[in-house]
Amino acid sequence: MSQVSVIVPNYNHAPYLKQRIDSILNQTYQNFELIILDDYSTDNSREVIEQFRNHPKISQIVYNTENSGSTFKQWYKGIDLARGEYIWIAESDDYCENTFLEKIINVLEVNERASLCFTNSYVVDECNRIKGIYNEDFDLYKEDFVYKGDDLIKEYSQIQNFIPNASAVIFKKEPFTKVNKRDLMDYKINGDWFLWINVLMNRDCAFLHEPLNYFRRHEGAGSPKNILNFKNIEEAIKINIFLRKMGFPINYRHRLYIRSWVHQAHYSLENILKTNFLPTYLSAVKFYRFPVFSYIVYLLLKKLLRLH
Repeated sequence: MSQVSVIVPNYNHAPYLKQRIDSILNQTYQNFELIILDDYSTDNSREVIEQFRNHPKISQIVYNTENSGSTFKQWYKGIDLARGEYIWIAESDDYCENTFLEKIINVLEVNERASLCFTNSYVVDECNRIKGIYNEDFDLYKEDFVYKGDDLIKEYSQIQNFIPNASAVIFKKEPFTKVNKRDLMDYKINGDWFLWINVLMNRDCAFLHEPLNYFRRHEGAGSPKNILNFKNIEEAIKINIFLRKMGFPINYRHRLYIRSWVHQAHYSLENILKTNFLPTYLSAVKFYRFPVFSYIVYLLLKKLLRLH
């Protein structure tokens, strides 16, 4: 049996933390280690974590002495500590069925080319009330599948992260080792989107239609992501630039979405100049044709850039 490294990155999720950890420790598949990372929580998370200090499945408990400011820094730290062949980033406010690991590992072991497998997710509130199945009407989630990662990237990854919740994913550690750490650390919102693309390139992706994960939506949660958020627009465009550099062709059906992100960014030239969005924008226009207005803005920004 292959070992799984389970990473729980926590920040101020004390009310949900015991349920999260219990749902991991009670898995029917028991060949795993558990790594708990706390990002300088200000609630009583430490008290909850210490209840599990002596459990034999826990290999690491790491408390930050200051907040890292980035979920993805914590992910990288956890994966760096991991000894397993497979990685499960189990978000601290979610939980799962006790067969989650067993069923996913079975799929990955049978499909050797698959570098990642994820399941459907129930959406729950802060009181564990089930609100439905995440994106139940999305055609991709209608049945089990094993598809080429590159095909999924071409079809979906230009405009969206088609894997909505990290807690629902098990992936192989080996392809992660090729991910550029600096590139991943640059993301504040969409690092998961960027990570899944890297893990899936030249590999296969598997999916289980059965909902085995419970994706919690509550006040203070990191999702949903708002496409009108300026940083989110920047990162979405940055992902598209990366895909172009990796040789993925533009999906022309999605060009309108990508173009709209850049137009939304025009609403505040002052914001563009105050943030690091400018290099991203200037890179984007090399890959996409825009109307006259966009080209004028592009020339203006280039001129301003030379003046600064």
